[in-house]
Amino acid sequence: MAFLRVIGVLVLVALVFTVPDAIAQAPAPTYALKATIPIPTWSNLTTPLSVDINWINPDTQTFVMADRSPDGGAIEVLDAANYTFTRAAALGQFTGIVPNQRGGPNGVVSVGPNEVAAGDGNSTLKVVNLVTDEVQVISTGGERRVDEMAYDPASDLLIAANDQEDPRFVTVFKIHPLAIVGQIPIPQATTGIEQPLLAPGGKFWIAIPATVENPEGEIDLIDPIALSIERVLPVANCARPTGLAWGVGGRLITGGGGCVVDPLTSGGSAIPGAGGDEVASHPSRGVYAYTIADAHSLNLADGWTNEVYQQLPIDAPRNLAINPTNGEIWVPDYTTRSVLVFAPVTGE
Repeated sequence: MAFLRVIGVLVLVALVFTVPDAIAQAPAPTYALKATIPIPTWSNLTTPLSVDINWINPDTQTFVMADRSPDGGAIEVLDAANYTFTRAAALGQFTGIVPNQRGGPNGVVSVGPNEVAAGDGNSTLKVVNLVTDEVQVISTGGERRVDEMAYDPASDLLIAANDQEDPRFVTVFKIHPLAIVGQIPIPQATTGIEQPLLAPGGKFWIAIPATVENPEGEIDLIDPIALSIERVLPVANCARPTGLAWGVGGRLITGGGGCVVDPLTSGGSAIPGAGGDEVASHPSRGVYAYTIADAHSLNLADGWTNEVYQQLPIDAPRNLAINPTNGEIWVPDYTTRSVLVFAPVTGE
């Protein structure tokens, strides 16, 4: 149960307003490349690489990556403590981005010390044992992929976006034992459903890039027990939110246009030079991280000033993760066919 305790503590720390804005803070740390970890399953690929969500389990120091490359689809597992490749879990057991296409999973999240939940292109959720390769499968009843997801270890509930169905919906799962609790229709979403995020009280925020009522996007608060949308935060200044994470002072930060949102008051403030798809953060260090595909850049913003202060060269279209333990940023890099690890070098 240590995994559940640690995750619960980390979530609580991220959510509580522990650092009032009025208190002066040191600048967010600058970063430098610490390690380059080759991915063996990428070494001989002749098809383009394709990666989706990344996740770091702080209790086991395990990095997992949704590798949906057509000839190498798997959950790539790396040792975040020793900076080494571990294995390609469930290799060849995924449908891909869409049905009948070779490749790997979409969203991933840790749901136990050696278990990862992953969304597949045939409307199934798969729970993979990273050690034994045992795969549990459950269908959500749709025709297209199960995508991004978030997990609450306290309730053992997971929510995932069925973002390409018509109409779109969110599925709520019980993980142990694996079962579907119910589904929440989101027909008002016009372009997809993006990243969910665990919120206080066992609820989940989820980023919706565009809806009929809010064409520039909204962030919805989902009650997984009542199977309902409890609140809607319109975010007209956020240029269609995609990724979602907790920022400094209990604020939300988004991908898409790159934005800071106060969940108490709604609205949003853009961060110039931020954006991309997935977003990662380390609130206690005041670090927000974004991959900017067009610029081939990892852009870091200071959570105290909401300004980009460092740009690092990468070749990653959308994905990254931050290690909650030490603030290291992990980024899949297509040019080197590896995962790059950037570590803080100042402000520690």
